[in-house]
Amino acid sequence: MKVRKQREVAFARKRSSKPTVRVEHAVQVCPECESPLSQGSVWRTREVVEIVPNPAVVAEHVYIERDCPVCATNCKPEPQLEGVVVGKRRFGVGLVSLIATLREKLRLPIRQIRWYLKTYHELQVSTGAIVDALRTVAERGAGQVEQILGAIRSSRVVDADETGWSEPHLPDRGASQLLGLDGLELDGR
Repeated sequence: MKVRKQREVAFARKRSSKPTVRVEHAVQVCPECESPLSQGSVWRTREVVEIVPNPAVVAEHVYIERDCPVCATNCKPEPQLEGVVVGKRRFGVGLVSLIATLREKLRLPIRQIRWYLKTYHELQVSTGAIVDALRTVAERGAGQVEQILGAIRSSRVVDADETGWSEPHLPDRGASQLLGLDGLELDGR
């Protein structure tokens, strides 16, 4: 039998730098004589990467009022939720970001966003709440959109891509459509 020559460079996939969980497998009793076994050394390792569905964290922020023992002033804390929620809504920044990403980047319909949140995060969310979250993102991002459009308008050169696609649900089934820069006025260009 011919022995294979060892490579100078290993092409195997590198393992994750730090495992988050270590599961040890060891035989407790000798299969031959049934004597108890102890200690031992690592014989082999195997890395298993898994995604675990996590339930959403529903945090109840409780505001406690107190009376001053000296002057009897009723003291109530101010809400300190900057960076936790947007406005007076109940969805946290991370949840709103996830909803917007699922809708805009993955192009998921709202019904499938609801299914994803229920299945993987045990979170029952109404269609209206998702629409409201998306509307909030659009309102908050309107300033940045205007800045980008302003930069495009003031640019000497504008490279516009007209991407085509088919929409089989339209009355003329499969009609080609063009995605352009409709409504973007470029100072007479």
